[in-house]
Amino acid sequence: MPVLVFSGGEPLCRRDLFALMDRARQQGIILALATNGTTVNREKAQQIRDSGVTRVSVSLDGATADVHDRMRQIAGAFERALEGIRHLHDVGVPFQINVTLTKQNVHQLEDVYELARSLDAVAVHIFMLVPVGCGQVLAETDMLSPQQYEQIMQDICALENRGEIQIKVTCGPHYERVRRQSVRSVPVRGYQETPHGVTTNRHASSKGCLAGLACSLSAIAGTSIRAATCRSTVAASSKGD
Repeated sequence: MPVLVFSGGEPLCRRDLFALMDRARQQGIILALATNGTTVNREKAQQIRDSGVTRVSVSLDGATADVHDRMRQIAGAFERALEGIRHLHDVGVPFQINVTLTKQNVHQLEDVYELARSLDAVAVHIFMLVPVGCGQVLAETDMLSPQQYEQIMQDICALENRGEIQIKVTCGPHYERVRRQSVRSVPVRGYQETPHGVTTNRHASSKGCLAGLACSLSAIAGTSIRAATCRSTVAASSKGD
């Protein structure tokens, strides 16, 4: 069954968004929405619920206002995003947190994970930065090194093995290799093999740091990740995917 993800830019800026959603729903298409959350008030949250959207993804570039607002270049964006998330939660709309890892926020990976849990998110989808087009300038300033990527993949694997919330990695095909190596590896201090794989305690890994249908709304995670998502212009700062 196809899933149609309304993304952007910021899809909630479109006046015809809900008319488009209604048309898609009439065709039997599963709907999802990717937003930055800043324009979601209670009325908008109710509209989203009534539209039949299966899940909403909200992008957070960090676990604190200083990191998120700096990357978005919009003061107050973090608190407005959290407020939007709470409105979605209050009206019963399932939501997930999307985060794109860069040099600026990688140290907050675990903090974003814990924030997502505290907000009652259904999943955390982690994107690896892919600098393309006008975003190629971010390659030098924001891209993690191969060594950093390897370590962060291990940290993500450790978080996933806690089994507390769904985690999905996008634009990181090597993550599957890290997961398989984790299961096969000999236990070391802080790690423990279980019938379900390898688990770790909170201090075992270095603190690092776009649907429930069948498995998850993987299409949301499949939303194309543009390097301009994180910064550069106000338009880039309002990216929802």
